Amino acid sequence: MNKLHTEWYDWAMKSGTKPEFLKKRVRNYVVGAEEWKYADGLESISNATKTLYLGSGGGAGDVFSIRALTEENSAASTGTDSWTYDPLDTRPGSTEPEDDGNSLTSQRAVVNLFGEGVIYLARSFLKILRSLDSRS
Repeated sequence: MNKLHTEWYDWAMKSGTKPEFLKKRVRNYVVGAEEWKYADGLESISNATKTLYLGSGGGAGDVFSIRALTEENSAASTGTDSWTYDPLDTRPGSTEPEDDGNSLTSQRAVVNLFGEGVIYLARSFLKILRSLDSRS
C-alpha cells in the first residue's frame, strides 16, 4: 500500500507516471476468481441489475435475530424497522472499554444499542461471531 501511495503522490504532485493500479477508472476485485479487473466505467462491469431487500421481521435492534436478504419486499407483511433517538440518553456512553477485560476484541459496546438503532447481520456472520466470542 505504501508503494501505491508513493506512486500516486509522485504522479499527482511531481508529474510522475500514472500508477499501474490506476490504469482505468474502475478497479474491482472478483471474489472466487481471486483477481482484480479493470473497466473504463461502472456500466462495463455488468449489465445486470438486481434489487435486494433487507428484512428483519421488526427485530433489527437485536444482533442475534436472523435477517434476510431477499428479492421480495417483505416490509409490507413484517413492517419496517424503526427506533426513536433520544440525545439525552447517556447510556451508550456508560459502556466504556475499561469496563471490559477483552475491550480490544469484545463486541459488547457495539451491539448494545439500548433500543436506539438497528443491526443487520447475516446468518453466516453469526456463526463466525459466535466462534470468535467463544475464544475470548
